[in-house]
Amino acid sequence: MRDPETLAFAVLDIEAILSAYLEPGSRDANGTIMAILERLDRDDVPTAAERIRNGFGRYRVIK
Repeated sequence: MRDPETLAFAVLDIEAILSAYLEPGSRDANGTIMAILERLDRDDVPTAAERIRNGFGRYRVIK
């Protein structure tokens, strides 16, 4: 998977985690934060973000 796809899938997963948290009913803020952090730590997300941030390939961060 390419770096932008890795990050896009992570964002979509995090969106789903947050959407579930916002549903009516009991909420577990700590569990939600842990789920988000776990998602950010897998599937090479940190590596993909770092490569994009450093301008590898044709992807450039606009500052």
